[in-house]
Amino acid sequence: MRRLSHILLVAVLLLGVGCDSDNEPSLAEQFIGTWTLNAVSDDVGDRTDLIFSAANGLTLTFNDDQSYSLFFDAIDDTGDISLAGTFNVSEARSVVALSVPFIPDAPPSNVDFGYTFVTDSQVDLTVDALIVNTLLMTTGTPAALQGLVTLSVTK
Repeated sequence: MRRLSHILLVAVLLLGVGCDSDNEPSLAEQFIGTWTLNAVSDDVGDRTDLIFSAANGLTLTFNDDQSYSLFFDAIDDTGDISLAGTFNVSEARSVVALSVPFIPDAPPSNVDFGYTFVTDSQVDLTVDALIVNTLLMTTGTPAALQGLVTLSVTK
């Protein structure tokens, strides 16, 4: 009888462990939703104030059809930037790749952003400053970022 109760206990534990993993979303699914920029840093340090001196905010929306949209809401509305394209998450490389239309009427370029989930509702995206400066058109300005940039976004 004791042996049967041990076998039943092991079976229940195995079933319980199996059920938990089925309910957890994949990393790609965790990206789905609208993310808002709340902090920026680069090789110089915290650059949040610098970015928010030129912007009301930045939102990045990932859709379940693997499309994304990015909106940079500049303080001066003539500097607003809207981008749209597709994205792909590589869990093996910890990268989310965005197709970015740098040049109008040209094929988009794939840009890899490293990612780290800080919590379920906060992710840090990292990319070279050249990419961010090009996207936000800050190259050669006092707002230009340097080195590796971390964009902290929350849902």
